[in-house]
Amino acid sequence: MFDIQIQQQRVLNNRNSEDRTISEAIATIYSSYENELKIVWNDLIFVLDFNSDLSIIFNDILNLINDIDSMQEKFNVSFLSSTFTAKWEFDRESDIIIVSPSIYQGYVLRNGEFIDQDNLDSIHSELRIQESDFKAPWIELLNVIKSDLVRAEYNDTLEDIDSINRILN
Repeated sequence: MFDIQIQQQRVLNNRNSEDRTISEAIATIYSSYENELKIVWNDLIFVLDFNSDLSIIFNDILNLINDIDSMQEKFNVSFLSSTFTAKWEFDRESDIIIVSPSIYQGYVLRNGEFIDQDNLDSIHSELRIQESDFKAPWIELLNVIKSDLVRAEYNDTLEDIDSINRILN
């Protein structure tokens, strides 16, 4: 089971004209730590916030999508935010993706309870999933980000806006 649950009622701040990148804009418009998303992974739930996590790992998400699209047989992605530090290793068997996580830091729930930080390295929860089923929630997240950027009046003013537009078009 894999899904990304996005909080529907997100509080957005106004645009900052000094923002140059999508990551900067994400940190600006989602400055409240109440805006969170959850990555559901088998029996685990990773809790991230839009401000301090998503703004930092945004480019990693783009790299993840690009690596999937490149049809590489093996690749990995590292997420290095202050509250979500992990390395996911990917193998491909035809249209099935096998993801093996190494989790170093984060807010991770199992059975409704947070896993102690000292025990995160003991999590072994391999995910076997159709490529399209793994990719779809990430695309939905990127659509939400793009929509919120437009709502905050960023339009196409950010220097790296083409990176998200290429994936979404």
